[in-house]
Amino acid sequence: MTHRFLPVLAAAAFCLVITGCTQSVDGSAGTVVAGNAGPSAGGSVTADAAPPIDPCEGTTGCQYVADVDVDGDGATDQVGIAYGPSGVQVVAGINGERYEWVQPASSGGQVYTDPAEIYRGAFALSRAQGADIALHLVQGGGNAEQFAVVSWDGSGLVALPQPPTADRTGLKTEGIWYLGSSHGRQDSIACRAPGELTVNRLTAATQEGSPVPGGGRREENYYLFSGGQWQPNGSDNVPDTTFSYSWDAHANAFACDDLGVAP
Repeated sequence: MTHRFLPVLAAAAFCLVITGCTQSVDGSAGTVVAGNAGPSAGGSVTADAAPPIDPCEGTTGCQYVADVDVDGDGATDQVGIAYGPSGVQVVAGINGERYEWVQPASSGGQVYTDPAEIYRGAFALSRAQGADIALHLVQGGGNAEQFAVVSWDGSGLVALPQPPTADRTGLKTEGIWYLGSSHGRQDSIACRAPGELTVNRLTAATQEGSPVPGGGRREENYYLFSGGQWQPNGSDNVPDTTFSYSWDAHANAFACDDLGVAP
């Protein structure tokens, strides 16, 4: 542990022993709040460095949703989700410390407020080790559904950007993933090897009961996360007849193995 963290730890220890309050440290990747045990952010981390903590302790409306390795160190972390006036909050207990990330509340659309409905799973999207947390924020109502994905950058929880989609230029809000099915088109994500994914687009063979010239198609664009961004890694475009107007984005937007385990 470097000497620059000693004043923070000393202050946190004094606060907890003397007054029982919580010492928080704001960083560029969100907020870390000291837990009851474990090393400070930036310290040496081992798989058995600290006992698990309750990520929802002190957070109103929070639900403990999953146990999963978030930071990629091989140890199980604790993930909670809350919804409140400020928006959707993800809290994670990692090596004895509590990390927070907030997605500001949406100003439009029908939002999800139940933590169990917001949480869609923990997937190996951007890294070879460590899971990213997928969230469903807003229902589409005939347009694209709005999701967010929370990742780990080595020191805190951060929003993972969506791979680029050319036809959504100018319509994007930073940090939001636009997926779902509308107007005869279906956009979803499929996991490949850890750190790689496919952006799938299906188009319907029929629209409003009439055949579409050329029939249904599946466009697959492959991406590899490197250097803090998604890098194109090939593509394919083939005939496909699997488009379904009853497809449910809430359940199926991420075709990935869920690494999270219910607590």
